[in-house]
Amino acid sequence: MSPDNSIPYATLATVVAQLRREHEDLTVHAVGDIHEELPDYADVPRRELVASVGGIIDVVLDVVASGSAAQLPAVPSVALRRLGQGVQVDSLLRAYRLALTSTQRRFSDIARTRGLPVEDCLTAMDAMWEVGEWFMQQAVREYRAASVGESVRRRVAKAELLRLIAAPQHSGLEIAARARRLGLPDIAYRVALGMAADPDEWVAYVEKWGSTPAAMAVAAEVGDVIAALIPATAQLADAPVLLAAGPSTSLAEAGESWAGARRVLSALPPGRTGWWDAAALSWRLAVPEVPAVTAIVQARYETVFAEAPETGAMLLESVWAYLDAGLSFKQAAAGLYVHENTLRHRVAKFEEVTGRSLTEPDTRMELLWLRYARELGGGSSGD
Repeated sequence: MSPDNSIPYATLATVVAQLRREHEDLTVHAVGDIHEELPDYADVPRRELVASVGGIIDVVLDVVASGSAAQLPAVPSVALRRLGQGVQVDSLLRAYRLALTSTQRRFSDIARTRGLPVEDCLTAMDAMWEVGEWFMQQAVREYRAASVGESVRRRVAKAELLRLIAAPQHSGLEIAARARRLGLPDIAYRVALGMAADPDEWVAYVEKWGSTPAAMAVAAEVGDVIAALIPATAQLADAPVLLAAGPSTSLAEAGESWAGARRVLSALPPGRTGWWDAAALSWRLAVPEVPAVTAIVQARYETVFAEAPETGAMLLESVWAYLDAGLSFKQAAAGLYVHENTLRHRVAKFEEVTGRSLTEPDTRMELLWLRYARELGGGSSGD
């Protein structure tokens, strides 16, 4: 059937331009197909998968626009990374095909609707298939090379062990058995979780400095976090990376340590580094878990200044400085670069407006709770 004469014939460039405008929709659709069809991708962070699929679509469109796959651009391979995340080679190849299919189908729809010449359609489709074959051949080569590498085998085994520990329903005996195959003795360990811009650097640091003469530390990416199983005697207090640690447990009970580490991680403000556990956080561990208290302290110390937010922010800053100085007006005033009498006036004004006295331990505790809730993103910034 010939195209409608009222629709001007399209060029390859106009079709590619249309696809570029729809890039986000194509990417989201392909990612949805991958998650729906391939369970192996459950532990691949969505943001990472979106970036990977979007990159594939970019290459496809660049090649179609040039009309040839002879000069494929340099594209970082994710094959080894997916292997470490538990993705089997068959699933990886299928994911590549799903990423390509969403673009191919949309290309066909636009080309048919806008009357792209058949010759151009065939040229573009051939180029797309060549890109797909190139991606898949590259992945197969890397998987084959990795299959004979002991370091990669251990990387996969470590990720599998940590995923098993993280699973809601896990077998303590299976955890111990997998740990034994990695050469881990049956001693006490702690799970530590973290976030980092470069997960590989985090893993390398923790495995180097978290290991002890008694046992090595093992680390890998697991879903949306980086995780490690660290001998309980390891000393990482001054770590330059974030380590949210659970309690010390046996291997069979490592799932309890994982749950504790998750609680600690959720109670840490963005940007923190170093070693943190329940003892280090103390009462702060409860802040994200008891929003009712946060609502109460916000009503007492923020809502009352709703009509004068700048004044409220200034008074709160002064009161917090006073608390941090151990209730010393002189020390707090020096830190704020104000006269001591000015600070006394601010504290008195705060007590007058809120009806709360800073001599009361409950008031001081509530104010510290409010500040920490703000650090976690649960309160007004005061700006």
